[in-house]
Amino acid sequence: VQLKNAAGQNLTVGGATVAFATPSSGSIGTVTDNTDGTYTATYTAGTAAGSVTITPKLDGTNFSNTTSITLTPGAATQYLVTSSASSVTAGDDVTISAQLADANGNAVATSGEVVTWTESFSGGSFASATSTTDASGIATVVFTTPTTVASGTVTATTGSITGTSGTITLTAGAASALAITTEPVGGLSGSALDTQPVVRIVDANGNTVTSDNTTDVTVAIQ
Repeated sequence: VQLKNAAGQNLTVGGATVAFATPSSGSIGTVTDNTDGTYTATYTAGTAAGSVTITPKLDGTNFSNTTSITLTPGAATQYLVTSSASSVTAGDDVTISAQLADANGNAVATSGEVVTWTESFSGGSFASATSTTDASGIATVVFTTPTTVASGTVTATTGSITGTSGTITLTAGAASALAITTEPVGGLSGSALDTQPVVRIVDANGNTVTSDNTTDVTVAIQ
């Protein structure tokens, strides 16, 4: 900061109380009075990319003159992987997106990176095993989830750059049938069966529908 008088002339002596307003990102170090009308301080950049305004203060009042610094993302070191839903009916599709990002999570807009997709469910399938980042550094793929109730994650990888989604939970679909879990075993005539039958409500893929506790089930002897 160079102090000036009302006529716009540079002051050449120190002694003023100069400070800097706290920036929206990063920090300002201790102000040094250079005793020649100038005052300096070190700005340490914040971790979020974007524009930061540096505002000097004289005797507690903001200067009318400010300066802006643009913070840019660093080199890409990871993928930020998200899914279109965190809870999905088993067997349904979800769209998975991977954003190239630096170590601080700032988006890196690099196109043409080939992303290889893998999953931990052991049974799902991708519309394509690979996809390519667009101009924003984003790659997408459609993932068909396994038909069995489970939970898992999807991972995007380009060389040493990788990232994994949060947990995706696969739930049972609508009730569509009954399945016998335990077969009945006979007993003495006129007495209760030694082993009672156990019947469960299942969806179209055979998953137990645990959310359906209001349906009356009738078991007939044939």
